[in-house]
Amino acid sequence: MIQHVVLIKENENLTDEVASSLISQLQSLNQIPEVNEIIVGTNFSKLSRDVKIGMIAKFPDKNALKIYNKHELHLKVVNRLLELKLEMIVVDFPSTI
Repeated sequence: MIQHVVLIKENENLTDEVASSLISQLQSLNQIPEVNEIIVGTNFSKLSRDVKIGMIAKFPDKNALKIYNKHELHLKVVNRLLELKLEMIVVDFPSTI
């Protein structure tokens, strides 16, 4: 199993309304057949270094993640994040869970 973690940092463009819309868009990525599961939410930790939104997506293998990365729904969300000039941290790693 592959875990794909995305942390989206706060900035002036990321209002509560925009964050809510982004969370809905991120949740819609669950429609991509290669995705096993997507978990998305607004961060409430005070230790977060300005992270506003977190997402974990689970894939059966690296090939599924590769297909996901090129899928039009995913690219649409990525383009929206880039338009908003949001800083992201992305981590991909294998897990046994």
